[in-house]
Amino acid sequence: AIEHLSSNGYTTYIETSPHPTLTPSIQETNPDTTTIHTLRNEQDDTAAFLTALGHAHTHGHPITWHTLIPPTKTATLPTYPFQHTHFWLNDKPTVGTQDATQLGLIPTPHPLVPATTTLAETGATILTGHINPAHHPWTADHAVNGTPLLPGTALVDMALHAADHTNHTTLDELIIHTPITLTHPTTIQLTINPPDNTNARTLTIHTSNNPDGPWTAHATGTLTQHQHTPDTSQTTWPPTDAEPIDLTGAYERLATTGLEYGPTFQGLHALWRRDSRLFADVRLPDTIDNTDHTDGYGIHPALLDAALHALVAVSDGDEIRLPFAWTGVTLHATGATKLRVELEWDASGSASLRAFDPSGQPVVTVESLASRVISLEQLRSASARSGPLYRPEWTAWSGVGRSGGAVEFERYEVPTVGDDVLADTHRITTETLTRVQQHLAQDTTTPLVIEAAYDDLAGAAVWGLIRTAQTEHPNRFVLIDTDNHPTSRKALPTLIASGEPQARIRDGAITLPRLTAVAPTEPVAIGEGTVLITGGTGSLGSLIARHLVTEHGVRDLVLASRQGPDAPGATELIAELQQLGARVRVRSCDTGDRAALARLIDETGPLTGVVHTAGALADATVEHLDADALAATFAPKADAAWWLHELTQDQNLTLFMVFSSLAGVLGSAGQANYAAANSFLDALITHRRRHGLPGTSLAWGSWERTSGMTTHLTRADHDRLARAGLRPLTDEQGLEFFDGALAVDLGQVVTATFDLPTIGRSGAVPVLLRGLVRAPRRTAVGAADSGGAEPWTERIAALAPDARERSVLASVIEQVAQVLGHPDPGAIEPDQAFKSLGFDSLTAVEFRNRLSAMTGLQLPATLVFDYPAAGAVTRYLLDQVSPAPAAAGPDDDPDERELRRVLERVPVARFREAGVLEALLKLAGPDPARTPDAAEPDEDGLIDAMDAEALIRHVMDGTGA
Repeated sequence: AIEHLSSNGYTTYIETSPHPTLTPSIQETNPDTTTIHTLRNEQDDTAAFLTALGHAHTHGHPITWHTLIPPTKTATLPTYPFQHTHFWLNDKPTVGTQDATQLGLIPTPHPLVPATTTLAETGATILTGHINPAHHPWTADHAVNGTPLLPGTALVDMALHAADHTNHTTLDELIIHTPITLTHPTTIQLTINPPDNTNARTLTIHTSNNPDGPWTAHATGTLTQHQHTPDTSQTTWPPTDAEPIDLTGAYERLATTGLEYGPTFQGLHALWRRDSRLFADVRLPDTIDNTDHTDGYGIHPALLDAALHALVAVSDGDEIRLPFAWTGVTLHATGATKLRVELEWDASGSASLRAFDPSGQPVVTVESLASRVISLEQLRSASARSGPLYRPEWTAWSGVGRSGGAVEFERYEVPTVGDDVLADTHRITTETLTRVQQHLAQDTTTPLVIEAAYDDLAGAAVWGLIRTAQTEHPNRFVLIDTDNHPTSRKALPTLIASGEPQARIRDGAITLPRLTAVAPTEPVAIGEGTVLITGGTGSLGSLIARHLVTEHGVRDLVLASRQGPDAPGATELIAELQQLGARVRVRSCDTGDRAALARLIDETGPLTGVVHTAGALADATVEHLDADALAATFAPKADAAWWLHELTQDQNLTLFMVFSSLAGVLGSAGQANYAAANSFLDALITHRRRHGLPGTSLAWGSWERTSGMTTHLTRADHDRLARAGLRPLTDEQGLEFFDGALAVDLGQVVTATFDLPTIGRSGAVPVLLRGLVRAPRRTAVGAADSGGAEPWTERIAALAPDARERSVLASVIEQVAQVLGHPDPGAIEPDQAFKSLGFDSLTAVEFRNRLSAMTGLQLPATLVFDYPAAGAVTRYLLDQVSPAPAAAGPDDDPDERELRRVLERVPVARFREAGVLEALLKLAGPDPARTPDAAEPDEDGLIDAMDAEALIRHVMDGTGA
């Protein structure tokens, strides 16, 4: 038989028996065949059977793995051969069984809410999960007017899962108040309250897309144990006395009304009508197995949603109606992929639903379902989840800071602008940069206090410059806006000693810059007329142009950019905007050229609004900046904004908006020149509003979309932003911020999203975020160390030499891994060059600053260049640490320590006047470091050259001591 099968092309034989008996014979007589046994006496049956499947798979036979293995995330494989990291194909399941348990939660099989817990105090049950279209691709196929929505059927299925989890049978009622938009990854919570005296439980459904933001309530419901069952099984299908309805082009027609169903949701295959009843044949598409299994769902939301499409398919209206009130929902069977649906509606417009599987057995029943109209405004409100807007404010200083006495500092006073604003700003900023570089070149720990007027146009540019210098070189600069009042001068040393890096002092009162959240009010109408957008063909400019046309009714646009009509995508942009009903003029103009900008404005005619998005980068650390690098960023950003102000100040504008940057507010390593240019914009808006002119400056964070200024960013750059707690903005979030800024009517608005917990854990909270991030609790120290935590240098010095080196090396490698985003510090070799690991200038700055914060040492800016590997940095740090004394010495005698402190306070001249100087020197004996042949210096000259500390050291540490 085997020979016959082999001669007919069969090459694989699977023996299904308790133990292989035929397999050896087949292998012996047919060595070219593949033989697989399913079970073996001495092996676990499950392991043996799965091993057999694995053998079959490796020999090219298809296996339906999804019936055995739950849904999993795909493991990311290395992208190049030198990425020496192991990637195992055992990624954790989507339901997160192991993670949930480790976090003190109980895993559940539902893909959308895979974890649960019960609150000890109230007895309420919480089901929670994280919904992301990247992990649940089918959700992207359900949208209304372009806004992705989680279908109401998903809420129904999760509520049914909650009922099953709490031993209830029926979703007695579910009222959906607000749809759940999926424009952002969303955390969802179902709260099931303890049962009442009828054993019913109420539930609520909330979502949040921000760990620090508010929760939005979406639905309320009730779970009961009153099971509703259909009267009979379904026997006849399709219905013989019903009229078939042609569904050709049905989903295309629905899309024109705003109901946009992708392939996963296009499950309505046939439809019949009889009086007020509809009969529908619905099924999940074959692709559902490739995106999200039915496993874990009671009834897959896409399947139940398709059952409702029969209602909208026969509707004559063009209003968008979504189901919002479900009553009496009972699930009779799970795992369905095909349904025979019966729908019947009454005079009120409500409908009942019964669904059966292909054999006629009931799957789900709904006693009543009501829908309601949803508007674009409601959708927009539901998807408005960008988080709060922020504004910078000056808050009173609490006096809390570093303890200690007065400290030495240097001062540099920045002049204010004169009549030639731009020339003065360029000159003053360049001069300040030179002074900063001179200070950094000195080997000193003395801070440089820079006094600059915050609201002055040149002073504002200096504030942006120095904020970045502070980011790159912590504790080297202090930024002050002072009125130079005598009481303010008196308060300055106290402020410097506190460690606060930025402040304003007025009549001795100290205030600190902090960001505070603001709430939008009513949006300001832009009005009719022409709007000029600089950088209008760029990534952000074109996004704003579309938004002004579609959402604000602007019908006349002038888009200016260097390339003008020749810019990539300009032709398509013009066509799109014209199709939307707008007049569009695209002009080539160098906005850094005042004459060219003046010609453009003259040719354009009267303007209603100006949106200035143009800008350029010339990144470098502050030590490597020069006047040319400053000019390169100032010209398209600051210079152009000032000229737009001058050239339009006599026009009746309702909108004058400039795109600034968070770099000017927080500082951004490697972008001191860009930060300075953007801070100038912020001050320009303050200047305009003082003169009664409209103006808003938006200090943007990073965007997800790539623009001309961000194409150079690498994965390391994005990782650095993430470690800093800066979340990139989606287009939807950015446009919501744009509209929100129009509604708050403030001069400067910060439009960025922050990961505040990450920022709090970083240990380096930016100055302006210190009002938003709670200070971390201090680390407790032992009673024997009541003076504070032991300094790093002393702790390391107290270790044995071998342990000292191991500890420092481990700490250095840990910091290397942190700045590079490496998950495993152990993969970094001590002698592996930083350059080969991927260090760049900004990584070097971050690494140096992390080490400085860890060790308390002032480390050179060239640390990674002078010591180009973790081992070299370790040896450098060890050289900075003095080992602890091996045995007790004179300093361990408390009486002697007190004597030393007393003697150190006595000037040398007093010893000479008292006639004890010579006796002290004789007691000290000869200097052992002086060779016998050395010429004896003049004794008086030697003594006069000593300070008090040197003299006492000479006396107390001499051989005669």
